[in-house]
Amino acid sequence: ERSEAELLSSLLPAAMPTVEVDAVMLRIIQEQNLAGMDAKRATGLLLKNFFSQVDKSLVDGQVVKERAQVALNDVQRK
Repeated sequence: ERSEAELLSSLLPAAMPTVEVDAVMLRIIQEQNLAGMDAKRATGLLLKNFFSQVDKSLVDGQVVKERAQVALNDVQRK
């Protein structure tokens, strides 16, 4: 099973680093002016725009949701 898992993982594309996820999100927040918006609506728009630009197979959806929350909180504090 381990050798099968290793073989399959070698065929999958590499995951997008968190730093790149954050950079894409920050760019979307700035382009869409999401900083002053309601948190729930801003999160939804951010995720929608993010996944329209990034292939879902390159990222973990849960990590993306967590990073979206962090990015919006950081921008709203500034």
